[in-house]
Amino acid sequence: MPEGWAWTRLPVITTAISAGGDKPDIYEINSTEDCNIPIYSNGIENDGLYGYTNKPKVIEPSITISARGTIGFCCVRKTPFVPIVRLITITPSKEINLYYLKTVFETLIETGEGSSIPQLTVPGIKSKLIPIPPINEQNRLQNKLNKIYNYIIAILFLFDLIIVTSMIDSIFPKYFYLTGASNTLPVPL
Repeated sequence: MPEGWAWTRLPVITTAISAGGDKPDIYEINSTEDCNIPIYSNGIENDGLYGYTNKPKVIEPSITISARGTIGFCCVRKTPFVPIVRLITITPSKEINLYYLKTVFETLIETGEGSSIPQLTVPGIKSKLIPIPPINEQNRLQNKLNKIYNYIIAILFLFDLIIVTSMIDSIFPKYFYLTGASNTLPVPL
Protein backbone atom coordinates (compact mmCIF):
# COMPACT_ATOMS: atom_id res chain seq x y z
CA MET A 1 0.00 0.00 0.00
CA PRO A 2 1.35 3.47 -0.85
CA GLU A 3 2.71 5.64 1.94
CA GLY A 4 0.01 7.63 3.71
CA TRP A 5 -2.77 5.24 2.67
CA ALA A 6 -4.70 3.15 5.18
CA TRP A 7 -7.23 0.34 5.11
CA THR A 8 -10.05 1.70 7.25
CA ARG A 9 -13.46 0.50 8.33
CA LEU A 10 -16.31 2.81 7.43
CA PRO A 11 -17.24 4.01 10.97
CA VAL A 12 -13.73 5.50 11.34
CA ILE A 13 -14.19 7.87 8.37
CA THR A 14 -17.89 8.72 8.71
CA THR A 15 -20.10 10.80 10.96
CA ALA A 16 -23.25 8.78 10.22
CA ILE A 17 -24.36 5.53 8.56
CA SER A 18 -28.08 4.72 8.46
CA ALA A 19 -30.81 2.97 6.50
CA GLY A 20 -33.86 4.73 5.12
CA GLY A 21 -37.22 4.19 6.74
CA ASP A 22 -40.84 4.77 5.82
CA LYS A 23 -41.85 7.62 3.56
CA PRO A 24 -42.84 10.76 5.49
CA ASP A 25 -46.51 11.33 6.28
CA ILE A 26 -46.29 14.72 4.57
CA TYR A 27 -45.09 14.47 0.99
CA GLU A 28 -45.85 15.60 -2.55
CA ILE A 29 -44.88 14.07 -5.89
CA ASN A 30 -43.72 17.47 -7.19
CA SER A 31 -41.80 20.15 -5.31
CA THR A 32 -44.00 22.80 -3.71
CA GLU A 33 -43.35 25.82 -1.52
CA ASP A 34 -44.03 23.75 1.62
CA CYS A 35 -42.59 20.43 0.40
CA ASN A 36 -39.26 21.10 -1.32
CA ILE A 37 -36.94 18.61 0.43
CA PRO A 38 -36.25 15.64 -1.88
CA ILE A 39 -37.19 12.12 -0.80
CA TYR A 40 -34.96 9.40 -2.29
CA SER A 41 -35.62 5.68 -2.52
CA ASN A 42 -33.46 2.84 -3.80
CA GLY A 43 -34.55 3.31 -7.44
CA ILE A 44 -32.32 4.21 -10.37
CA GLU A 45 -34.77 6.26 -12.42
CA ASN A 46 -34.25 9.97 -11.75
CA ASP A 47 -31.53 8.97 -9.23
CA GLY A 48 -34.18 7.49 -6.95
CA LEU A 49 -36.23 10.67 -6.53
CA TYR A 50 -39.53 9.61 -4.95
CA GLY A 51 -41.09 12.97 -4.11
CA TYR A 52 -40.72 15.91 -1.74
CA THR A 53 -41.39 16.59 1.93
CA ASN A 54 -41.09 19.47 4.39
CA LYS A 55 -38.34 18.29 6.82
CA PRO A 56 -34.95 16.75 5.99
CA LYS A 57 -33.50 13.78 7.86
CA VAL A 58 -30.00 14.17 6.40
CA ILE A 59 -28.45 17.65 6.31
CA GLU A 60 -24.77 17.05 5.48
CA PRO A 61 -23.44 16.02 2.04
CA SER A 62 -23.63 12.22 1.85
CA ILE A 63 -23.71 9.28 -0.49
CA THR A 64 -26.63 6.90 -0.79
CA ILE A 65 -26.42 3.25 -1.78
CA SER A 66 -29.31 1.05 -2.88
CA ALA A 67 -29.50 -1.84 -0.45
CA ARG A 68 -32.11 -3.89 -2.31
CA GLY A 69 -33.22 -4.10 -5.91
CA THR A 70 -30.43 -2.53 -7.91
CA ILE A 71 -27.87 -3.23 -5.23
CA GLY A 72 -24.92 -0.89 -5.06
CA PHE A 73 -26.40 1.99 -7.09
CA CYS A 74 -24.67 5.04 -5.54
CA CYS A 75 -25.44 8.74 -5.68
CA VAL A 76 -23.85 11.82 -4.17
CA ARG A 77 -26.39 13.96 -2.29
CA LYS A 78 -25.17 17.49 -1.60
CA THR A 79 -28.42 19.05 -0.38
CA PRO A 80 -30.63 18.06 2.59
CA PHE A 81 -32.90 15.06 1.87
CA VAL A 82 -34.92 12.17 3.29
CA PRO A 83 -33.86 8.58 2.52
CA ILE A 84 -36.63 5.96 2.47
CA VAL A 85 -37.10 2.23 1.99
CA ARG A 86 -33.83 0.29 1.60
CA LEU A 87 -31.52 3.22 0.93
CA ILE A 88 -28.33 3.36 2.97
CA THR A 89 -26.94 6.83 3.71
CA ILE A 90 -23.25 7.39 4.48
CA THR A 91 -22.09 10.80 5.68
CA PRO A 92 -18.28 10.98 5.54
CA SER A 93 -16.08 13.12 7.75
CA LYS A 94 -14.64 16.32 6.26
CA GLU A 95 -11.30 14.74 5.27
CA ILE A 96 -13.01 12.33 2.87
CA ASN A 97 -13.81 13.31 -0.73
CA LEU A 98 -17.49 12.48 -1.26
CA TYR A 99 -16.93 11.47 -4.89
CA TYR A 100 -13.93 9.31 -3.99
CA LEU A 101 -16.07 7.44 -1.45
CA LYS A 102 -18.79 6.95 -4.07
CA THR A 103 -16.22 5.55 -6.50
CA VAL A 104 -14.92 3.15 -3.84
CA PHE A 105 -18.40 1.79 -3.22
CA GLU A 106 -19.18 1.51 -6.92
CA THR A 107 -15.99 -0.53 -7.27
CA LEU A 108 -15.92 -2.68 -4.16
CA ILE A 109 -19.54 -3.42 -3.35
CA GLU A 110 -20.80 -6.97 -3.80
CA THR A 111 -23.90 -7.68 -5.81
CA GLY A 112 -25.76 -9.06 -2.81
CA GLU A 113 -25.87 -10.45 0.70
CA GLY A 114 -28.29 -12.98 2.10
CA SER A 115 -29.58 -16.25 0.73
CA SER A 116 -32.80 -15.63 -1.18
CA ILE A 117 -33.22 -11.89 -1.71
CA PRO A 118 -29.89 -10.11 -2.28
CA GLN A 119 -29.47 -7.05 -0.10
CA LEU A 120 -26.95 -4.85 1.65
CA THR A 121 -27.20 -4.10 5.33
CA VAL A 122 -25.79 -1.32 7.50
CA PRO A 123 -23.84 -3.84 9.65
CA GLY A 124 -22.47 -5.43 6.46
CA ILE A 125 -21.33 -2.09 5.08
CA LYS A 126 -19.84 -0.95 8.40
CA SER A 127 -17.47 -3.92 8.40
CA LYS A 128 -16.01 -3.20 4.95
CA LEU A 129 -12.33 -2.28 4.72
CA ILE A 130 -11.86 0.74 2.47
CA PRO A 131 -8.58 2.04 1.01
CA ILE A 132 -8.22 5.65 2.10
CA PRO A 133 -5.41 7.82 0.75
CA PRO A 134 -4.65 11.33 2.04
CA ILE A 135 -7.24 13.91 0.91
CA ASN A 136 -4.93 15.42 -1.73
CA GLU A 137 -4.52 11.97 -3.30
CA GLN A 138 -8.29 11.35 -3.12
CA ASN A 139 -8.86 14.60 -5.02
CA ARG A 140 -6.15 13.80 -7.58
CA LEU A 141 -7.52 10.29 -8.21
CA GLN A 142 -11.06 11.55 -8.55
CA ASN A 143 -10.01 14.27 -11.03
CA LYS A 144 -8.26 11.60 -13.15
CA LEU A 145 -11.31 9.35 -12.98
CA ASN A 146 -13.59 12.22 -14.01
CA LYS A 147 -11.43 12.78 -17.12
CA ILE A 148 -11.57 9.07 -17.94
CA TYR A 149 -15.37 9.02 -17.46
CA ASN A 150 -15.70 11.98 -19.83
CA TYR A 151 -13.61 10.15 -22.46
CA ILE A 152 -15.77 7.05 -22.06
CA ILE A 153 -18.96 9.09 -22.47
CA ALA A 154 -17.57 10.72 -25.64
CA ILE A 155 -16.52 7.34 -27.06
CA LEU A 156 -19.92 5.80 -26.32
CA PHE A 157 -21.63 8.77 -28.00
CA LEU A 158 -19.45 8.35 -31.10
CA PHE A 159 -20.04 4.60 -31.09
CA ASP A 160 -23.82 5.14 -30.98
CA LEU A 161 -23.53 7.70 -33.78
CA ILE A 162 -21.57 5.25 -35.95
CA ILE A 163 -24.12 2.49 -35.35
CA VAL A 164 -27.07 4.76 -36.21
CA THR A 165 -25.30 6.05 -39.33
CA SER A 166 -24.50 2.49 -40.42
CA MET A 167 -28.10 1.43 -39.88
CA ILE A 168 -29.41 4.35 -41.92
CA ASP A 169 -26.93 3.59 -44.71
CA SER A 170 -27.98 -0.06 -44.79
CA ILE A 171 -31.71 0.69 -44.77
CA PHE A 172 -31.74 3.56 -47.24
CA PRO A 173 -29.89 3.72 -50.54
CA LYS A 174 -27.27 6.43 -51.08
CA TYR A 175 -29.74 8.31 -53.25
CA PHE A 176 -33.40 8.83 -52.65
CA TYR A 177 -35.30 9.17 -55.92
CA LEU A 178 -37.95 11.85 -56.31
CA THR A 179 -40.46 10.79 -58.90
CA GLY A 180 -42.19 13.59 -60.76
CA ALA A 181 -44.84 13.55 -63.48
CA SER A 182 -42.31 13.67 -66.30
CA ASN A 183 -39.03 12.35 -64.86
CA THR A 184 -37.15 10.81 -61.93
CA LEU A 185 -34.47 12.88 -60.19
CA PRO A 186 -31.82 11.41 -57.86
CA VAL A 187 -31.44 13.50 -54.71
CA PRO A 188 -28.36 12.84 -52.54
CA LEU A 189 -29.12 12.26 -48.87
